[in-house]
Amino acid sequence: MKVKAAVPVLILIAVGCLLWPQLFGNSATNQNVPTGRERVVFWHFWGGQERKPVQEIVQRFNESQNQFWVEEIAIPGQNLDMKFFMAIAGGDFPDLLNQDDQIIAQWAHRDVLMPMSELTDDDQEYQQLVNWLSPAAKKIGTYQGKLYALCNALDIRTIMYRLDILTDGNTPTGIQDFDEISLRASHNENSIPYLPDDRRLWAWGVAFGGDFYDEETGTVTANHPKIVEALTWMTSYSQFHGVQKIRAFRS
Repeated sequence: MKVKAAVPVLILIAVGCLLWPQLFGNSATNQNVPTGRERVVFWHFWGGQERKPVQEIVQRFNESQNQFWVEEIAIPGQNLDMKFFMAIAGGDFPDLLNQDDQIIAQWAHRDVLMPMSELTDDDQEYQQLVNWLSPAAKKIGTYQGKLYALCNALDIRTIMYRLDILTDGNTPTGIQDFDEISLRASHNENSIPYLPDDRRLWAWGVAFGGDFYDEETGTVTANHPKIVEALTWMTSYSQFHGVQKIRAFRS
């Protein structure tokens, strides 16, 4: 996706999300860039052991051609969005940014992103890219019919359980069965069988059969009955265990 706010920026999204802001310039130095290469500053949120595969990928890319030189910079922790927009406002911004949040529609709607079709004059090359993407990956990076981002990963989500804590030996097949196991008092004050992630209504809402957006009318449907049902279910865990215990558990 390319940002238009004062400077254009391309963003490649993933569910891990890659944002590629190709901007008018970057004030950082180019002293480590080989002669004849164009420097590409890449921000990402992987740190520790997870950073090593990123470094290896960047190294392989740099060795595969002689036009660009990618410099990866780890920005671990929270508030990556805030740091990114502050960097744009300050005029010292990355060329490539990895993003892991669902921000394509929001940023594109505010006209801060540039469609990827505007990054090349070769229509055939762009069409090859569009045809190569899987339908799901293409949809993730598309807003109002325009492709703003490239999805580099799709999350697979599962719920794991321990057979040794199932009293009747039967695995849960639905939310009611799951609640019978999870919504019960723990003998250990420091233990809670399960807590829905309070940041994942977008995932549980869909799992319950809801839809956040009506494509035919172009309206947000966050009050879809199944979305409300999912949110009610998620909050039932806080009500059951109590806010103080959950805060202590999460800390």
